Amino acid sequence: MGEDEIVIFGKSLGGGVACEIARDKGFKALVLESTFTSLSSVARKLFPFLPKGVPLGETYDSISKIGRARCPVMIIHGDRDELIPLEEGISLYEAAPQAKELYVVPGAGHNDVSMAAGPEYVRRIASFLAGR
Repeated sequence: MGEDEIVIFGKSLGGGVACEIARDKGFKALVLESTFTSLSSVARKLFPFLPKGVPLGETYDSISKIGRARCPVMIIHGDRDELIPLEEGISLYEAAPQAKELYVVPGAGHNDVSMAAGPEYVRRIASFLAGR
């Protein structure tokens, strides 16, 4: 199996890992669900009382890595995500340089995207991948 046959899928924190894996690689596609631009961006939103610049260890700076993906990118995000705001997914979509698709799931929170989308979830991903 060649690199161009592999789909990298990352959800939430796994999206940061997926962006690292996809950096400078020619995979078939990178699919990110409910993912953030960086850990520090989300930490500021979830914990506004933390002083700016508190070291967080690994930053999972997906916003700087996604631009180096050499494959099509699909961003999936619920419009009611209570943990990672939709704006984070939109920012990742805007930063992706390749063929890309944004799939916003109406009524979906952080952990119920596929359930809220129902059969449309699989259809949209399959359609995206079929075009690659």
